[in-house]
Amino acid sequence: MSRFPLLQEALNVLGATSPQRVVGVCPGARVLGVELLLGQKEKAVVVVPTPSDALELAASYGLFFPQHPAAALPAHMLLPYAPQGTPLAATAEAVTALLRWAEGGLSRLVVPARLLPLPFPRPESLLARVRRFVPGEPLDLQELAGFLREEGWHRVEVVEEAGEFALRGEVLDLGTTDGFFRLVVDVDRLETIRVFNPESQRSVEERGELQLSPMSLFPTNPRVRMRAAEHWEKQGFPLLAEMLREGVANPVVAPFAAAGEACGHPWELSEALVVVEPADVEAELARAWTALTKAHETACRQLPLPPPEAWLHP
Repeated sequence: MSRFPLLQEALNVLGATSPQRVVGVCPGARVLGVELLLGQKEKAVVVVPTPSDALELAASYGLFFPQHPAAALPAHMLLPYAPQGTPLAATAEAVTALLRWAEGGLSRLVVPARLLPLPFPRPESLLARVRRFVPGEPLDLQELAGFLREEGWHRVEVVEEAGEFALRGEVLDLGTTDGFFRLVVDVDRLETIRVFNPESQRSVEERGELQLSPMSLFPTNPRVRMRAAEHWEKQGFPLLAEMLREGVANPVVAPFAAAGEACGHPWELSEALVVVEPADVEAELARAWTALTKAHETACRQLPLPPPEAWLHP
């Protein structure tokens, strides 16, 4: 019996109440066992023990069941207490997968066990944060730059990677998961959207529209941060609250901005849930919780932060 509410809930859901389990099947054949259980179900969440299991299962869908597009959520999509923060590439990959799920572009979402205790954005909330641009529409580049920072984008001098943007006068360059784009504004209207080469920085062709996805799992705008700051101040973490009010430049602080946001759990994304090797999933959950506890102890040497059991809860 776990002493942590969320971990125990995960163990209960994945152990006692889930009717769909794959046990004792070699990794290469797991996809067959999963689909045998799912039958014709349109969408399903599949929980596996390790990140490598997730990648292998998602790849197997491409080979054997292309009619069921699948994606594995990256294990590092959120790293609480990590001094270097969450890798932008992992966050972008997770956001892309969850948006595809929300839009109906995925049939199977594969989740490694270590993600289960973490705060999880509801896919529809990510969909609401997507912005679309069409030439001829009004556009304030300064406002857009502020929006991008609040959505997890990093401002740089020269854009070379996804998640970066650069603002120079009436030109804004962006690196997205789909390519590199240059927005050119004429006074207060978007004149053109151009694809550019990040190596040469030269424009290649024009586009008729552009869709920008968030680069953070949860928004970090002032309203969200103020609400989170109030929450953590009441919980006895005034320094964390003060830092949240000032912004989320410190990567250790960023995950705590999600307090008060609509969070969910992976197993809530679909009525169909399959657990691959439940005993191994439980063991990975226990290891993940131990790692979170140790990471918290290390982080607290620099900044008092809430322990896992104080914020990783339903």
